[in-house]
Amino acid sequence: MAIEILFAGTDLAPLDPGRGALEAVLGRWIAELSRTDRVSALSFGSVGDGIRGALSGTVHEVSSHAEARAVVNGFDAGVVVLSNRPLWGTWAKGPVLHILHNYPDAWGVSGTAELERCAEVLRRQPVAAVSRALAWEVELVASLPPASCAEVPPSIDPVFAATPYEPEGPVVLFPHRLLRKKGVELALAGFAEPACDGLELVVTDNLNPWSAPTNEHSILRRAVSAARCDVRLVPPVPPGAGMARLYASARAVVCPSIAPEGLGLVALEAQAVGCPLVTSGLGGLREVTLPPNECMEGLDPRSFAEAVRRAVDRSYDMPGPVVLPERFTPRGSAAILLEAITAAASVVRA
Repeated sequence: MAIEILFAGTDLAPLDPGRGALEAVLGRWIAELSRTDRVSALSFGSVGDGIRGALSGTVHEVSSHAEARAVVNGFDAGVVVLSNRPLWGTWAKGPVLHILHNYPDAWGVSGTAELERCAEVLRRQPVAAVSRALAWEVELVASLPPASCAEVPPSIDPVFAATPYEPEGPVVLFPHRLLRKKGVELALAGFAEPACDGLELVVTDNLNPWSAPTNEHSILRRAVSAARCDVRLVPPVPPGAGMARLYASARAVVCPSIAPEGLGLVALEAQAVGCPLVTSGLGGLREVTLPPNECMEGLDPRSFAEAVRRAVDRSYDMPGPVVLPERFTPRGSAAILLEAITAAASVVRA
C-alpha cells in the first residue's frame, strides 16, 4: 500500500543536491520513493530541478519558519520525514519520522533547554540515525532504550562507482567544507611532517551551504595560505561526476575530522572510486572506513602523516574500488528508509 510522505529540508539551504550533502541524500531518497509512493517536499527556497522532476507529490517552497510550520501542520495524510530538526516534530498533527544526519550541534537548537526539548520530542516520536555511532549518541542524549533509534544509512551517487581510478600525481585531497571541525588544521600540520615529503595537499574552498565566507572560513583560508607545506586551495567542485573525477585523480583522500561525524559520505565516495582513504575514525567514520583503508592511530600530525604515506603507497598497487555494501546504494538505502517510514505510520502520537 502506497504511503504519502513529506520530506522537509532544513532552514540552512534549499532542497537542491548541489547545495550540500544532506540535500543530496534527501534527493536520492525522494527519487527512489517517488517510484511507488506519493512524495512531497518542503524546501526553504527553490527546489532543485532534479528533485522537482522526481517528485510524485507537491512542492512546498517556503521562506520562514511560520510557513514551514503551516505546511507540516497541514500534512496529516501520511508521514512527515524531518532531518536534523527534532523541534519541528511539535508542528505535526500526524506521524513523524526523525532522521538525524549529524550530532546535536547540527540540530538547530540553542542551549541546554532546547536540547532537553529535543530529547522530549525524540522520546515521543520515531527516530533514526545515519550510523550506529550516531544512533548510540541519540539514545544517550534522549534517554532512549538501547537499539530504539533505528539506523537508516544514506546512499551515495552511483557515478562514484562508475568512475575509474586514474591518479595523476602525488596529490592528497581534502575535499570537505572549510570548517575547523573537519580537521583542516590537523592536515596542514601533518603535511609539515617528513612522512609527507614530496606530496601536495589539495584543499577545496567549499563554503556550502553558505554563499559567502564566515569568519571561520576566512581564518582557515589564511591558515592554508600561511602553511609551511606544499598545499593548494582550489575552487569547490560540483557534486557528482566532477567530484568523482577529482577523487579519481588523487593518490589519497583524507577525512581527519576532529569532531565525530554522523557518517562520512566523502569516505564512501572515495572508496567507491578506488582512491585510498585515511580517516580519523570519529563517530560514523569508523563504520565506513573499510579495509584495506585505515583510521589514524591518533589525532596528531605524525599519526596523520604516517597514515597518509601508507595510503599513498597503496595507490601505486591500483587495488580497484572497494565494493560498498548494498545499504549505501540509492535503492538499498531507500528500502531501509521505507521500512522506518512504514513503522512510523503505525505509531499513534501520545
